[in-house]
Amino acid sequence: MKRTIIFRLVQATRWVFIHTPREVALLLGSSVGLILWFTQCKDKFRACRHLRCAYGAKYSQRRYQAFARGAFVNSGYNLCDAFRLETRFTTEIAPLIDVVGLKYFLQAYKLGKGVVCPTGHIGNFELLAAYMGHNGFKTAVIGRELYDPRLDELLVRNRQANHIENIPTTQPRQLVTKLRDGYVVGALIDNDSRRLKSAFVESYGRLARTPIGVTHIGLRLGAAFVPVTCRRIGKRYQLRFFPALESEASALETDDTPQGRRELREKRVLDITWRIRKILDREVDKDPTQWIWVHNRWRTRPVGKN
Repeated sequence: MKRTIIFRLVQATRWVFIHTPREVALLLGSSVGLILWFTQCKDKFRACRHLRCAYGAKYSQRRYQAFARGAFVNSGYNLCDAFRLETRFTTEIAPLIDVVGLKYFLQAYKLGKGVVCPTGHIGNFELLAAYMGHNGFKTAVIGRELYDPRLDELLVRNRQANHIENIPTTQPRQLVTKLRDGYVVGALIDNDSRRLKSAFVESYGRLARTPIGVTHIGLRLGAAFVPVTCRRIGKRYQLRFFPALESEASALETDDTPQGRRELREKRVLDITWRIRKILDREVDKDPTQWIWVHNRWRTRPVGKN
């Protein structure tokens, strides 16, 4: 019963966000964010706590509360436009997008070996794949299945309407196939998920459990790694592509034993993943209200660490 109520509420919210003028829809989205800020006390507390974990004494408690409240409001804005992507990308959203560093992505895509575009829960991350799909690039995203199949169907349908193929996290072979076919594959790597192959990588001075499965596969297939972010700036969006990353793990290591090759591969995976996380953290630093601080990126601790 609870799941059905939530599903119906999402359906109704989606309908309202799609069928009202964007200015009105954004106002409603921000109102939803504020309502959650004032009613979901546990989430409010978590967001402030996680901000303190990241920034320590850099900001005051009042500033942390302002960041957290802004993150709730931005989530409402992003939800509004994420719903509108299905029917209004070309006419309404595309003119609001400013792109920086597109040449880095184009250089990698033209190689035809597949491109992994790692990103994080920064701004309207759903818009990233929609931009690529609508601009003629073969596009897929790795998506964890939602707890309610009906909600998952809504999400997948939204992506398909924007020429995006959805790769379930339970189907790694699909990822291999898409990269071999020269697709650009989007992947969120800034969350602590126990369902994904992960490793501990530093984030804000603390080890954070970070997904590495897509990095393993991408490196094995020779795909390029081009980090990308999408931040809201006012009522517009800035998509920023970063230069393709190559592992700085020594290519001069010549241990040809199976164990030596495995160790070098692990070094390369961790090196690439750490560099991606540094890029994403710096993007969050530009405007902490753009990230979902309700999520605890340090939930899982390494053995022997508090």
